[in-house]
Amino acid sequence: MPKGQAHAIYIHGIGRQREGFAAYAHKTMSASLKLRGITLHGQEVVWAPILDRHQDAMLKDVGGRGSKNSPAQQLAIGTLADALSYGNQRDAVLSLVDNAMVRLRSDSVSIFAHSLGCLVALDWLRSRPIVNGTLTSFGANVRLFYLGGEFVCPNQLKAENRWRNLFYPKDMLGWPIKGWQDQVDDLELSKPFWSISTLVPALSHNDYWHDKKLWSTTLPAGFR
Repeated sequence: MPKGQAHAIYIHGIGRQREGFAAYAHKTMSASLKLRGITLHGQEVVWAPILDRHQDAMLKDVGGRGSKNSPAQQLAIGTLADALSYGNQRDAVLSLVDNAMVRLRSDSVSIFAHSLGCLVALDWLRSRPIVNGTLTSFGANVRLFYLGGEFVCPNQLKAENRWRNLFYPKDMLGWPIKGWQDQVDDLELSKPFWSISTLVPALSHNDYWHDKKLWSTTLPAGFR
């Protein structure tokens, strides 16, 4: 990695995500690194549209057969389907990560992944062993996808300080990883007691990308 340069890839989780989802995170980290004379180059991996069109077709079909698309139904199909259908579109999603790496023009990258995006990041690192990668996960529920099965950790993350996991204690879909994977460095994040997501825990899972305290103190591996 050239001196004074850092490279990051941002991978979102479930839902109808669009370009710009990591803009705040990238801007905030860039400002912190700039004070050290380091330029941060970043690329977003927006994989949601790959599954959105299939979900839209299903909603249209279900509605056309007389079952009204209620908000609960739209939420279930629009979010749960991402987790259930990712395996069917895995290659297409991972190719988007490849494209992001091509644009970065680097063989070393720090990956920042939210929720299901952590599973995407792990799959990509395992299938791209020549890449020098580190992972910062947040709101990660990846352990759920390996219950009763074997987890093969990417070689890039087997050493200490290569995988860091951030989580809110009240996040119902993001949990600690250390203990399941001992090399992971878990960090519990705090929020002000008056925060709406503290009062309504279900909301905290979506707070990570816009948490000022998180991104003002989080830096890519190697620059901490």
